[in-house]
Amino acid sequence: TKVDVSKHGMMKFREERSILGLGLPTGNFHDRFFILNVTSLRMYKDVRSHRPEREWVVKNLKIYLGIKKKLRPPTCWGLTVVYDSKKQEKPERHQWYLCCETQSEMREWYATFLSIQ
Repeated sequence: TKVDVSKHGMMKFREERSILGLGLPTGNFHDRFFILNVTSLRMYKDVRSHRPEREWVVKNLKIYLGIKKKLRPPTCWGLTVVYDSKKQEKPERHQWYLCCETQSEMREWYATFLSIQ
């Protein structure tokens, strides 16, 4: 039998958005509640939210340990997440950053991503 792999918890979230196509980072880190399971990563505004603010298919995500220092992350323990859509007509690439409170928390999230993929 296969064990159901999942993880949930609060993390700081920041999206890499470009202004006028210049690729300049915008915005700050915000607290969000995440649920990661074998099919998707869901982001909620807070723990009590019933509907996800965003949802991504895990198979389309690439996860990297660390965050660029120039973004001034609130902690040094973070993950960089890249989403590449496989649409033929309009391929998209999005990148965002997740900050954890502790190094062990970051390792747990990373290990969960790896075991799912």
